Amino acid sequence: MNPLDSFTIPVKGLKNGIHRYEFELDTSFFQAINEESTLQPSLTAVVDLDKRDSMYILDMKISGNVQADCDRCLNPIPVIVDGAHRLYIKRGIGEDEADIVYLEQFEDQLNIAKYVYDFAMLSLPIKNVIEQCEELDSPPCNFDMLDKWDENSGTEDNKEEQKGTVWDKLSDLKFD
Repeated sequence: MNPLDSFTIPVKGLKNGIHRYEFELDTSFFQAINEESTLQPSLTAVVDLDKRDSMYILDMKISGNVQADCDRCLNPIPVIVDGAHRLYIKRGIGEDEADIVYLEQFEDQLNIAKYVYDFAMLSLPIKNVIEQCEELDSPPCNFDMLDKWDENSGTEDNKEEQKGTVWDKLSDLKFD
C-alpha cells in the first residue's frame, strides 16, 4: 500500500462545513514523496478542511519533533517542529499562487499529501541547535566538537584585525 493513499479525501460526498483529519508523518511518508529524504520525524498533521460551495480552505497544524544533526556539533538532536499554515483550493481553472491552488471542476477526490509535505518542510526550523545545551542534565551535544568550534570561530577583535591586514595588503598594489 502506498503511504500517500491515506492522504486522499473524497470531497464529492462531503457536506459544507469543517471536517477534521489527523495524519501521522513518519519516515515512509517523507521517502514516498522524496526518495532522498533522511528525516527521522515523529510529526502529527492536523488538517481542518472547510468545504464551501466553490472552494476548500485547509488549515494545517504540524507539530512534533525531528531527529536532525546539530548545526554546531553534528550530533543527532531532537528538533521541535511547530507550524500552522493555510491553503485555499478553488474549483475551476486558474494560475496557482503561493497559497491558492486550483482544482479541476469535476475532481471527486483531493490528495493533500504534497501540501502536507510542503508545509511540514516549511515548519522545520532554519537552525538546528539546542540553546544552552551545556546546562541540560544529559546534553546530546559533542563537547569536543563545540570546543573546536569555539577555537576556530575566533573573537570579534581577531576578525577585525584580519580584515585590516587584508585591506592593508591590497592598498600596497600599484596600478599604472
